[in-house]
Amino acid sequence: MTLVTGLVAGWTSPFIAKLDVTKHPDSELPINETEASWIASLINISRAGGSILSAIFIYLIGTKSTTLVSGIPLAIGWICFFIINSVTLVYVSRILCGIGIGMYYSSFSLYIGEMSHPKIRGALITFNIQGFLMGHLCGNIMGKYFKMWLFAAVSLVFNVIFMVSFSMMPHTPHYLIRCNKMDKAVKSMSFYNRTADATNEFKALEQFLRAHPSHSFWDEFRSLSKPINWKTLLMISIITVCTQLDGPYAFSAYMEIIVTKARLDIMKPSDLIIGVSVIGIVSSWLSI
Repeated sequence: MTLVTGLVAGWTSPFIAKLDVTKHPDSELPINETEASWIASLINISRAGGSILSAIFIYLIGTKSTTLVSGIPLAIGWICFFIINSVTLVYVSRILCGIGIGMYYSSFSLYIGEMSHPKIRGALITFNIQGFLMGHLCGNIMGKYFKMWLFAAVSLVFNVIFMVSFSMMPHTPHYLIRCNKMDKAVKSMSFYNRTADATNEFKALEQFLRAHPSHSFWDEFRSLSKPINWKTLLMISIITVCTQLDGPYAFSAYMEIIVTKARLDIMKPSDLIIGVSVIGIVSSWLSI
């Protein structure tokens, strides 16, 4: 699923360049600069809505189901490319994909936190992120050679594989204990950690959850009014805003156009974009 989110991000740079009406008036869907800017922007605008939906869904149906549901708007987004070549449908696709990505990234790390052993929890989350970088690389390569419908078809296959396989995973022990499904919680704990002493770990987790009972969604929301909570939220928000204002998404979406206008003659702009994605993967492994 993380690879699918990378494909969504990797789609933008090659296709915005390929569909530019001034350079390619005979492309499969000629777009002007204004339409291109909306295509690049809508996904990040709608991600916020997906994150809010994720918070509500996690409270209602748990992290596993929310992670699974996040695949639905992404799948519908890819299907939009099969109906008709329309800028409006591309807008709809980008909005839906943004919602799906916002939901996924707000729920999958919590899901991993609930089902994994503390010793490997950080590693699982970090390795999972590699899927985004691999998807971004695949998106840059596919965008160079594939038409829009074929790109969407390949991406939809990965999307469906995720939804079918992940639907077979059990709910996390945390969620099942909160729902008073104790027998299923023990089975879930044994499923996710085959070598664990499921009975003892279940008792420890049950005691922890009883000592820290869950509150209603609005109680959790109101808890943000506590000074330590809103200060933490404010600091995290400032860091995130500063990171986004550095322009990573704008640069990524318009990278091929930027390189083309820079008149790079060492290699083709599309090849350079692929090289940048490879360097990103290598550097992420080095950071690990």
